[in-house]
This record gives sequence, structure tokens and C-alpha cells, in this order.
Amino acid sequence: MRSHDKKYTMAALSKDLLETQHSTKSICGNYRLSGANIRNMAANLSWMVDTLAGIADILRPQDAGMIQQIAECLQHRVPLECRHLNRLPVPLSRDEKIQLVKAGVKTEDDFLEKVPSDFKGVISPQKAEQIIQKTCQRRQRNHDFWHREHKQRLDVLGFRFSEVEDIYKQKGRDLEAAIERLFATNFAGCTAVRITDQRQAEPDNLLTFPNGEKMTAQTTARDDNNSFVDSKKAGDVIPQSARFHPNGFICFGRPDFQQLAQEQARHQAVEHNFKLIPIFVLA
Repeated sequence: MRSHDKKYTMAALSKDLLETQHSTKSICGNYRLSGANIRNMAANLSWMVDTLAGIADILRPQDAGMIQQIAECLQHRVPLECRHLNRLPVPLSRDEKIQLVKAGVKTEDDFLEKVPSDFKGVISPQKAEQIIQKTCQRRQRNHDFWHREHKQRLDVLGFRFSEVEDIYKQKGRDLEAAIERLFATNFAGCTAVRITDQRQAEPDNLLTFPNGEKMTAQTTARDDNNSFVDSKKAGDVIPQSARFHPNGFICFGRPDFQQLAQEQARHQAVEHNFKLIPIFVLA
């Protein structure tokens, strides 16, 4: 095969892998390549795009996230629409991920809203059960780990850990008050005041920094440690903050944020100074 034909083949293969739902067998047949050949080509392409993402992180940071997603999808040989299924605790093939997306299962969180029998005819219910179980175990383990680690660290340093305990356990207005008390320790070099005269759907706290800049903060906590904060809840703080004219926006989330919420936040950060901060990072 001539060199320019190889280049066109790699470009066409990348397009088919990233933008179509063709089966692995179909792609192998169309390009007259074995599965091993396609794996090797995709791995090389992923390495090149990953390098490009590193350069973009310096020159065009607003594009770096998307380029990194392309690199990851090339590595897994899946369409971009399957990108949120690449880090499941149980490995799945390209064809399985495509079947899941067709069935409306596009993220890890979608698995937690179903039972294994719901996946019959899509993927093996046994695999689905493993994914659900391992995802729940990992999320609970992460929450428990950070809670325990923060308490131990503060105890060794000789500090009280009641503020940290509260932000892991309190809910509603009690959680907003706990956030205020935590910032009162001056660990972040700013003050956080609860917005007690909240009108309908407004942020919870107003953070003020020494240079006079202000950021509004919304705190969202889920009752279940296996359920993460979704993109709508995470982004509500931006339209809710109009009357405060802040320099930036924060959403504190417990236990963490869904992958889609994190992706949307990167897009919103291009226009706004917007940050998602999980409670375990804040602590």
C-alpha cells in the first residue's frame, strides 16, 4: 500500500470509528484489516491526538477537553457518543457500547437507574449487574475514604474536624451553614456569607475575596452517595445569580458530579468563570 493511501486509510478509519455505528466486523471487512491491525492503528492515532491535546492545553485550553475525548475514543475504538462509557468498571466492546447508546444508556449514571434485567437484548444482564455493583461499591468507597482521610489528617494536625464532619453529613440549610462555618476558618483566604434573603431559586452563599471579587455558590447534595449531581442542578447557579453581579460561579456538590455535568461545565467555563467543586475536594 502506498504511503498516501495509508494516510487516507487512517483518516477514513478514524472517521468511521468516531462518527458511525458500524460494527467491528463491518469495519474490519470494509478496510480488509484484522481486529488486531485496527487496534494497533487506533492506538497509534490515539497517541498522536493525545499529544495534540497536551499542546492544546497550553495554546487553546478551550479545545483541549474535546481533543482528549477524541483520543480516548480512538483508544477504545468507539464513536464519540459512547465517550461516557469508556471508564466503566467492566470492559465492554465497541459493539456493546453502541447497543447501549441505542438503548438510551449513555453514562455510568444511566446504569444506576436500571436493574440488570432491563439490559436483556442489549448486553448481558450479568455484565450489567457487575457494572452496577462495582460502580456503587466504588462510589461508596470513595466517599467513605475521603471522609475518613480528612478526619484523620485534621486529627493528626491537632485541629477539630466538626466542620468537615458537617459538610459530609448535613443537608439543606444546615449544609449551607456548615459551608459558611468551614470558610470562617479562613482556609481558603476568603469569606463565605449565607444569602439569607434568598428570593426564589437563588444561590446559597456569597464568597468575597481580598481583592474585592465575588463569587456566588450553590450547594447541592444528593441523599444517596451512589447518585451524583446532574448537569442541570450543577449549572443552575449561573442564571440564579443575576442580581449579585458576581465575578464567578461555583457549585459545591455531594458526593460528586456526573460525567455529563463535568463536560457541560467545561463548555460553560469558556464564557463564565464557573467551577464545580465536589465536597471531598472542598474539605
